[in-house]
Amino acid sequence: MANVVRCLGKYNGAYTRENFTMAKRAIRYLIGTKHLGLVYRPITRSPTLTAFADADHAMCKDSSQFTTGFTLQLNGYNWMWKSKLQRRIPLNTCASKLIAASDCVDNFVWARQLLDELKIGQEVSTLLLR
Repeated sequence: MANVVRCLGKYNGAYTRENFTMAKRAIRYLIGTKHLGLVYRPITRSPTLTAFADADHAMCKDSSQFTTGFTLQLNGYNWMWKSKLQRRIPLNTCASKLIAASDCVDNFVWARQLLDELKIGQEVSTLLLR
C-alpha cells in the first residue's frame, strides 16, 4: 500500500479519471481487508533477518525513472520497508536491480548493527532475496 499511496500522491494537484479509479480501487482493497492486520509476537528463537529487494521500470512511463523498494523481515515479520523513485536512469534492468539491492544492503547492515547494540544479534547470515 505504501507504494500505491506514493504513486497516487503524484497526482494530488491534477488527477485524472484514471487516477481517481485507481484510488477507489485502493480504498476498496483496504475496506475488503480491514479484518487483516500485522501481528507481532515475542521472539522466542534467535532473530533472523531476511531482506527482499526489487526494482520496477513500468511505473514511470513519461520520464524513464524507476522505482526501487525493499522490505526487511525479522523472524518473518515485516520490520522495515522503503519504496523510492530513483532520479538516475539505469542502462538496463540488471543495473536497476543492483541499485535496489545496494539500497537494501545499506539498510540491513544498519539493522544488524542495531540488533547487535540491543544484544539480540543474529547468529546466521542475512538472506537477500528478490
